[in-house]
Amino acid sequence: MVAVSRASLAAFFSLAVWVQATEPAAFATNVRLLLLGYFLAALLLLKLTWDDWWLEARLAAPAHVFDLVLLTVLVGLTTGYSSPFFAIYVFLVISAAIRWGWKQAFATTVLGLVLYSIAGLVAADAASTGIDIQRFILRAANLTVLSLMIIWFGVNQFGPRLPASSSPLAEGGDLSSPPIRWSLEHAAKVLAARRLVFAWTDSEEPWLHIGRLECGTFTEERLGPEVYPALVPADLAGRPFIFDANAGKILTRSGTRRNSARRAEPIDPAFADQFAVRSGLVIPINAGAHQGFVFASAIPGLCSDDLPIATKLGEDIVSAFERLALFMATQEAAESRARLLLARDLHDSVVQFQAGMALKLQGIRIAAGDGDIGRDIDELRQQLSQEQRDLRTLIAALREPSPAAHPIDLGRRIATLCQRLERQWNVACATATHPAAIAIQPELQHDVDQLIREAVANAVRHGRASHIAIRAALANGGLELDVEDDGIGFPVKGEFDDAQLWEKKLGPRSLQERVRNLGGSLMLRTSEKGSSLAIALPTSGVHK
Repeated sequence: MVAVSRASLAAFFSLAVWVQATEPAAFATNVRLLLLGYFLAALLLLKLTWDDWWLEARLAAPAHVFDLVLLTVLVGLTTGYSSPFFAIYVFLVISAAIRWGWKQAFATTVLGLVLYSIAGLVAADAASTGIDIQRFILRAANLTVLSLMIIWFGVNQFGPRLPASSSPLAEGGDLSSPPIRWSLEHAAKVLAARRLVFAWTDSEEPWLHIGRLECGTFTEERLGPEVYPALVPADLAGRPFIFDANAGKILTRSGTRRNSARRAEPIDPAFADQFAVRSGLVIPINAGAHQGFVFASAIPGLCSDDLPIATKLGEDIVSAFERLALFMATQEAAESRARLLLARDLHDSVVQFQAGMALKLQGIRIAAGDGDIGRDIDELRQQLSQEQRDLRTLIAALREPSPAAHPIDLGRRIATLCQRLERQWNVACATATHPAAIAIQPELQHDVDQLIREAVANAVRHGRASHIAIRAALANGGLELDVEDDGIGFPVKGEFDDAQLWEKKLGPRSLQERVRNLGGSLMLRTSEKGSSLAIALPTSGVHK
C-alpha cells in the first residue's frame, strides 16, 4: 500500500511540474528531472516489493529515509516554506504509522519539521526573499496537527475488519469436536489461501491432530506426539509470522506495529515437506485445552499487511473454540440435570410400581400353592426382580455416570440377555459373537442391550416370530449387530438402507434414533419369511 501511494504521489507531482514549471525558474529543470527520477525509483521499488514480503520489509526503512531526503531537497529547490511539495510530509507520517506505529510516526513528524525548517531557510537565503514567518507557522501547525491526529489513530486503531462468517454453532454438524474445518474455511475465505493445514493438540490426549483444506477438500489425520515435537521456534509460538522455509526467512511483528525480519529456520523442515507448506503465513491458536498452528500457503500478494489480519483471524478462531466449549459445557450441565430428574422420576414411579407388583405377586403365589400356576408366578417374579435390578442400575448411572468402569464381555452379556428374553417372550433365541472375546464399555453396552430388547420385542409382537438369531462381530472397522427372525416381516417388503428408512419413515423408529445417536447406521431386509436388522456402530468403546 505504501509503495503504491508513493508511486501515485510521484506520478502526480511529475505531471504537475511538466505542465507548469515551479518557482524559482532557475531550478525548474532540476526539479523536473528530480521528480522524474523519483517516479522511476518509486516504480522500481513497487515492482521489486509487489510480491516479495521479505524485500518489502528490508527496504521499508531505507525507502523512508530516501523520501525524507528527497522532500528536503525539493523544498530547498522550490519556494521554501511555500513549496507545493509540502504534502509529501503528510504521506511520510502516514506511511510511518502504517509500517511501524505511533512512535515512529512521531519521530518522523519531529524530523520532518526540522528538515522543513532547514530547507526553508536555505531556499529563502538563496532567493534573498527573507523568511515567510506566517507561511512557516501555518504549515508547521498544519503538519503538527495532522501528525497528532494520525498518531492518535495509530494508538487507538481498531485493527482490520474481516469478512463476516457464520459460527460453527450456526452451521451445525458435529459439535462435540473442535471446529477445525470451520477454522480452515474461515481462514481460506479471509486470506484467499489455496492450501491450509491446522496442526493442533488436545491437553487430554497425546496425539498431534492434522486438518487440511486444499481446493475445497477437507481431510483429517492423527499422528504420534513424537513425530513433530516442535513445529515452530519457541519465540515465535505466540505471534503470527510470514515465512519462507526455502530461503530461511521470517517476518513478524515486535510489539504492536513494528515489523521484524530475520533469517532462521521458520518451521520443522519435515513437516513443511510432508504437508507442502514451504512458504506462507503461520497463525498460532491458543484456545485453552487446544493448542496449535494454522499454516496458510499459496496466498496471492502476501505481504506485511497480512500480519495484523492474521492476528485478528487467530482471535476469531480462538473465539469460535471458546464459544463451542461454552456451549458444550452448558449442554452437559443441562443433560446432567435432565438425567437427575429422569432418575428421580423413575425411582418414584416405575421402581415403586415394580416393588408393589412384586409384593402382590408374592401374595398370589402363596394363595396358588405348588401347582403350575405357582411356578409361572415364580418365574414372573424372578423376571420382575431382574428388571428392578436393571432399572436401579440405570438410575445409579443416570445420577453418577462412571466412565472409568471396567469393560464387559459382549458375548456373555448377549447370551444372558437372550435367556431372559426367551423366558419373557416365549421365543427361541440363538447367539454368536466373532471373535469370541469382545470387550465393550458399559455405557455402550447399555445401548446394545436396549437395541436387542427392542428388536426382539418388535419381532415377537409385530412379526409373530418364534425363532430369533443374534450375531455380534467386529467387522469393517466397527461393531456389527445382526438380528434375524422367522416372522411375517414388516408391512413394507424389500431392502432399505439407513437414509431410506429415515427419509421414508419406515421400520422401527426408536431403533433408528438410538443408532443415529451412537453415530451408526441401520439396514433392514424384510419379506414374508422374516426380517433382518443389520446395525453398524463405530468402534469407540469397543475392544477386541
